[in-house]
Amino acid sequence: MSECSTWRAFSKAARSKMDVLQAFDKGMAMPLHQLKSYRHHSGLVPNAEDLGTAWYSGEHNLGLALARGKQHGHTVYVSRQQPGGTHHHASYPSIEALYQHAKDDHHLFEVIASSHGGAKLFFDFDFTRDDFGPDELQAKPRHIRDRIKAVFCQHLNVALKDEDICMADSSVGNKCSYHVVIDGVYAHHLADIKHLAQCLFPADEAQWARMNGAKADSIADTKVYSRNQHFRALYQTKNTPGAGTKRPLGSAHAEPCIESFRRFWITHTAGCVPINQLKLDAYLAKSIKDKPKAFQQLTIPQTYQPQATVLPTSCSVQESFMAL
Repeated sequence: MSECSTWRAFSKAARSKMDVLQAFDKGMAMPLHQLKSYRHHSGLVPNAEDLGTAWYSGEHNLGLALARGKQHGHTVYVSRQQPGGTHHHASYPSIEALYQHAKDDHHLFEVIASSHGGAKLFFDFDFTRDDFGPDELQAKPRHIRDRIKAVFCQHLNVALKDEDICMADSSVGNKCSYHVVIDGVYAHHLADIKHLAQCLFPADEAQWARMNGAKADSIADTKVYSRNQHFRALYQTKNTPGAGTKRPLGSAHAEPCIESFRRFWITHTAGCVPINQLKLDAYLAKSIKDKPKAFQQLTIPQTYQPQATVLPTSCSVQESFMAL
């Protein structure tokens, strides 16, 4: 693979992995001699052509993958988990190009790069079967969906249908694991989604505090909103023995589907609308100020009719952009 002198990602002073990524965010240029230095420690992974793109390993491999993607106009950033938990990184021009290889399990994770303009709202739930009875376990997906629909209806003026709330299941053995992605609505900042998770699913709700430990601030995992977060892709497993495959809830034996893969891809925001920031800020402020009242069980009024802007037919979410 030929080198190119127009890589744009790094500052001349970048030395550590964090410096590399911060420089990438600023769109700085990297001199060829320094690029070669980083390549000495972070090289191309041999024999990766079967996945259709260049993969990088080593200390600065994420920064190099982000740089290559920016250079070539790629919008999809991916990691491939290795035995022991380390990751190789790459970029693809489109979800369709990635999906040709993601139909099979290669332990792939989406990289929610900080350079993206936004991310679909997403939540991660992990708990053990010992925490709840069989009836409670069966009701958990419905509880999660109802909670999201109620809060979005009453506080954000967004009318969600069940099919807008995509749920994936990778439960195995005694561990239950659900990933939730709201297809059709996105936020500009991961911090907003984290705060929304804390308010939607507070740890002090009855019988839920055990899920992430007594000191957790939410029953949802709030550690998944960090910078350049890795989030497991649909139809993939972690590269650990006995790991469960992430599949759409209720479709354990269904064939892989590119439409489902696209809906679960968090940074695929084409056709989505931004969440109303004024209403989101008001809801978050109210939840923090008046925590007990804000966390009461909510119900959707039967008479609710949002003053809606109808989205493209591929998405049934309706949202009002009216000011508070």
